[in-house]
This record gives sequence, C-alpha cells and structure tokens, in this order.
Amino acid sequence: MVRWRRTSSAHIFSAIIEEPARFSNKHKLWKYAQLGITDRTSDNKPLGYQRLDRRGNRELKNLSYHAWRTACKSTTGPNVIKAFYQQSRQRTGSVRYARLNTQRKILETMWLRRQAFDPKRFAQLQSVFKEQGAVKAMRA
Repeated sequence: MVRWRRTSSAHIFSAIIEEPARFSNKHKLWKYAQLGITDRTSDNKPLGYQRLDRRGNRELKNLSYHAWRTACKSTTGPNVIKAFYQQSRQRTGSVRYARLNTQRKILETMWLRRQAFDPKRFAQLQSVFKEQGAVKAMRA
C-alpha cells in the first residue's frame, strides 16, 4: 500500500521562492504570485478595468488560497487569519477583495520568515473577537 504524504505549504513556498531576498518588496512577491493588480493604459488613458496580473507562479496563489480556506472555512475556533479576513471584509465590503487581501498577507508573512511570527502584527484580534461575540449575542 502506498501512503501519500501531504507536503507542507512552507516547503512548497520555500522551493518556489528559493531566495526571499530576490524580491525587494512585498508588491513584487504578490505580482509573482499572480496577486498583483495590473491595468492597461495607452497614452495615459485607461483601456479597461484593473485586474489581477496573470503572469507569475500559480502555485503560490493556490498555496495562499488553501491556507486562507483552511484558516477561515475549515477551522471552527478564532485565529489570526480569520480575524484579518473579517477586518478586511468590513473595510472593503467585498468577500473577494477581503480574500485577496488575506492571501497577500499570508504570503507576506511567509516571506518575512526571518522574523518570529507575531499574531498581533497579523491582525487586531481583540476587536474582532469582541465584534463576533456581539453579533452572536444579537442573533440569540
């Protein structure tokens, strides 16, 4: 019988990125992960709407999507990714933009791996959990 091992997202990220220093800022990382925003212009006139850049590595986008989905949809308890997503959803008013913002934040956090993970820097947990409690109390 063959057992399939689940590869860690951190291993996939590390294999794709290879050297984090090759990205001078987080925006270049996002663009490489197909999460950067691009628009087309001609003679400084817009030729359509802004959209996600299709160039780059799709695996990084999938990795951040699955991390978001696992943290926000599969886990029942509160966590920093879910808190950031809910804050972003309130700020943007859109499920799609909140998800993309959270995916970018996940990649940024993995990219800054030289620093210890600090949940307080990821999202303001206390305010979101208080709001969740208030909403649950209102529904009851």
